[in-house]
Amino acid sequence: MFVELLIAALLVAISYLIGGIPAAYWDGRLQCGVDIREHGNDGTVNAVRTLGWRSGLLVLAADVAQCGRSTKGSSH
Repeated sequence: MFVELLIAALLVAISYLIGGIPAAYWDGRLQCGVDIREHGNDGTVNAVRTLGWRSGLLVLAADVAQCGRSTKGSSH
């Protein structure tokens, strides 16, 4: 019981940390070495303008996946 509760708490903490950092920031840092926030907001349109359309599509897919995970996780 305690181990299961500890695992659940760790998963929640890790998910919070990963979800708290925008996908455009991750993509800009990991693929291009750019802090996208220096070029505007950290949205999909700015990712397309700054990083290119391939990175923009990746950011869009990641944002949609984050939204889907949060709505799926909240339903019973």
